[in-house]
Amino acid sequence: MKNLLSLGLLLALLASCNTQELEQRIEQLEHEKTRLEMESANKDSVLVAFDESFATISRNLAMIRESEETIRLESKNIELSTDQRAAIEAEIQDINALLQANKEQIAQLNKTVSNYKGEVGRYKNIVDGLERQIVEKDKQIEDLKQNLVAANFTIDILNKMNEELAAEIRKTQTNLDQLTTTTNEVYYVIGTFKELKELDIAERAGLIAGKKMRQDFNRDDFVTIDKREVTEINLSSKKAELLSPHPSEAYTFEGETDKDYKLIITNPELFWSTTSYLIIQIK
Repeated sequence: MKNLLSLGLLLALLASCNTQELEQRIEQLEHEKTRLEMESANKDSVLVAFDESFATISRNLAMIRESEETIRLESKNIELSTDQRAAIEAEIQDINALLQANKEQIAQLNKTVSNYKGEVGRYKNIVDGLERQIVEKDKQIEDLKQNLVAANFTIDILNKMNEELAAEIRKTQTNLDQLTTTTNEVYYVIGTFKELKELDIAERAGLIAGKKMRQDFNRDDFVTIDKREVTEINLSSKKAELLSPHPSEAYTFEGETDKDYKLIITNPELFWSTTSYLIIQIK
């Protein structure tokens, strides 16, 4: 009887021990379950955040590519306006901002991914790939900036050269106009023989009462005209003759009275071909 009682107590004690161990085990499993649920939730939130960040980075890269293309197209234009240059500078600033945003996103993803294994860890390769794209994009943007600066520098040089060329053309045109004007400048003087002689323009020709222009006549009192424009000269006297040599077939006299009497140059080129100085003696 005593042995049976001892056996019963032993069995009861064993049962009690098994129950405690079981309860402890159950409690451990509950903690593990809670931990796994939290890890799962964290993992899911990380995956969601990663997907969102990845989408943001991808959009930024697409926007950068569009901005690059815009800059390339604009920079091909040799004559960039102030507004176009400002637009390109704004595009570059936007690209810089997008690149910086991508770098920050990737740095945060790297920090997050490094704390997780398993399914999240497989995104590490994608992050590494994005980093490589960012580094390459940085280089491309820097090259683009340098090319743009070089293009603008070239444009500035071209603009300067164009300005200098335009100034040279204007100078040449002015010189040409002056030369043309000078080439077409001719001179005339009208006066009685006495007046012309006093001006050292005319003299008598030998013993005969003829008159002629002096070889070294004074040119200060002549009127300057353009032979292309002036083909008539009012004389105010019907008694007029030319002392300077001009082809007779290149001119004529017209007028009924002294007041309207004038010299008509019918062929200017021929008339002025012998001399650029016309000396008219009137009485």
